[in-house]
Amino acid sequence: MEAPLLLLDEPTASMEPLSEHAVYEAVLRGWLREGQITVLISHRLASVVVCHRIFVYDSGHIVESGSLEDLTSLGGDHAAMFTLQAGGYQPRAATAVEEVAK
Repeated sequence: MEAPLLLLDEPTASMEPLSEHAVYEAVLRGWLREGQITVLISHRLASVVVCHRIFVYDSGHIVESGSLEDLTSLGGDHAAMFTLQAGGYQPRAATAVEEVAK
C-alpha cells in the first residue's frame, strides 16, 4: 500500500466489463496515491483516458507521448487506434452486402 510505484500490466484483461470498470474507478480515479506513481500498461485505450501521460510504443520505442488531448490533436498512431477502438462501440450502418442478404 505504501510502495512508491504501482505497476499494472493489463490488470483487467480477463475481467467482464463491470469488474473492469470497478478496478479502473478504484485505481485511476478514486484511490489517490499522493507522491506515488501508477504505471498502467493496456491495449484497451479507453482505460487510459484519465492518465496524465500516455506513451505509445512501436517496436520497443516511444513514438508518441502526451495527454489524451495532446495525442488526439496530434492525429497520429494513438488517435487512429483510439478512433478504431471507440468505433467498435458505435452502431454502424448496414453494408450493401448485408442489405442484399436480407
